[in-house]
Amino acid sequence: SGHQKETAADHSCIFAGLVSIYNEVGLSFCGEGKWRNANGPLAAKRIKLYYNYFPELANLSLDTHSICSIHYNQIVINNQFYEHLVGSVQESQTSNFDTVEDNPRINITDSMNQLGSIQQFLELVRQENYQKSQLITELNGQIELMQQYIDEQQNEIEELKNKLQRAYNNMAEVQDLYDEQRKQNEALIEQWISRFSSQQKQNWYKVF
Repeated sequence: SGHQKETAADHSCIFAGLVSIYNEVGLSFCGEGKWRNANGPLAAKRIKLYYNYFPELANLSLDTHSICSIHYNQIVINNQFYEHLVGSVQESQTSNFDTVEDNPRINITDSMNQLGSIQQFLELVRQENYQKSQLITELNGQIELMQQYIDEQQNEIEELKNKLQRAYNNMAEVQDLYDEQRKQNEALIEQWISRFSSQQKQNWYKVF
């Protein structure tokens, strides 16, 4: 059991009655030294942090209890015990299962903490799944827009190919017309040259 030391106001340490229950999870025994009022601003603020881990604390009045130097250092000044309390409870369950069985408060407290952690985890998973669902919906919309854009581009490309083919056909027709006209012009030129030569010969004969 915890060693109780009264202050000048005959107040006992608020953790004195809890040591026998929670010593297995790291709560120190009371010790000698300076005693302080449990309802001091800093002490009260820190003690209330332990209500979830030591449910009995909530039933103890801060105004009628003090806090010994050992627990002041462990609970108020040093944050290590608070940070590792849940881990200490779990370690106690693993290494000393019989003690946990003898102290159902520890088992219940740890189960409540684990349940709270599980609920927080499930909420995070739910939020993450919702965000992923929203992202998938948004991506599907973007994919549909991209597919529509690709279809439009394919239609434009097909139309351009048709225009190019028509232009090529027109160029081929123009080339054929040009070739035909060139041949006609060449034939006409040859006719004129032939006529001119014949005329020149006739004129030559007339002169002589």
